[in-house]
Amino acid sequence: MGCSDPCSLAKVDITDALQAAFEGKATSCQADAIVEWVGHRQKTVGPWKQDVHRAVSTDGLHFTAVTEPAGTPVLKKAAVPEIVLAPDGKYYLFYVDGDLDALVTAARAKDPALAQHGLPGVGALALAISEDGITFTRSSEFAIEGLGVGMAVDPDVVQLGDGTWRMFYLALSVREYTKDATWSDGEKHEVHTAVSRDLIHWHSEGSVVRGPFADPSVTCFPLGGCMMLSFGLGVGYSQDRRHYDYRGSWRGVDGFAPEFSWADDARVRVFYNDKATGAAVKSTSSLDNGATWVDDPGTRLDVYGEAVTVVKRPEGDWWMYYHTFQPGVERPRTPK
Repeated sequence: MGCSDPCSLAKVDITDALQAAFEGKATSCQADAIVEWVGHRQKTVGPWKQDVHRAVSTDGLHFTAVTEPAGTPVLKKAAVPEIVLAPDGKYYLFYVDGDLDALVTAARAKDPALAQHGLPGVGALALAISEDGITFTRSSEFAIEGLGVGMAVDPDVVQLGDGTWRMFYLALSVREYTKDATWSDGEKHEVHTAVSRDLIHWHSEGSVVRGPFADPSVTCFPLGGCMMLSFGLGVGYSQDRRHYDYRGSWRGVDGFAPEFSWADDARVRVFYNDKATGAAVKSTSSLDNGATWVDDPGTRLDVYGEAVTVVKRPEGDWWMYYHTFQPGVERPRTPK
């Protein structure tokens, strides 16, 4: 970079510094600037101020939050969870890594692994595995070969007909992420996919759709065709289970953070946070492959939570994972 000590954000382009960190090439000057930048970020609200918790249900519709042993969350400094109960009986919990301190460590170490995960704290996917769905251990082997972007977040995983797995995730370049208007309404983003046979080692397939997307959730119908909902409840459709056409707003619902789940009676249900009710978790369901939808009365979760993910267990009950803000952190308010 060629700057002299002491280094600061005033002397370093943070976009260049983060890109260099992602490539494992950050200079000591750029690493110092990232330290200063991280200090500013930690005072704001983001995944570094969120934890993942668990809720339970007997009917897959009404969920009650659970206090884990010692009052700890399932995962700390984590957001936007995605749960998969694999054929081996283990729980695979994909999430957005909120540990900003890890970004500082990785930048100083010139860690090349960032190119397989994304930037920790601000835009990295991570995986934790559990035998019981309660106590999770982070996987050090999880990686996406050919990731190619600085920010990879908001995972959604579906199983394909041949037994392999496909992950959908929001992918942003470092420059896109650091742009002031990145999260403005209507701003276009790319959703990428990656495939895996073991849920740990993934290979990037690249972009599948570009539009005002984030936090994608995907389901495919028995009669053919697939549907993707995004953070602001925009919708896209696919006939090949991979490439999607953006079709605009879904049913005019004012919500965010959707999640598809299939009920016992063959209905597909969409959970989402409803802005009209202060962002409580609500749901709507369809019995005709998504042609018509009926809103489920009431709310789904007895506490405030966001970005829910739901799994039915062999025992017959349902578990929900969600992120919420750490104690003492005031969540951003949504209009009622």
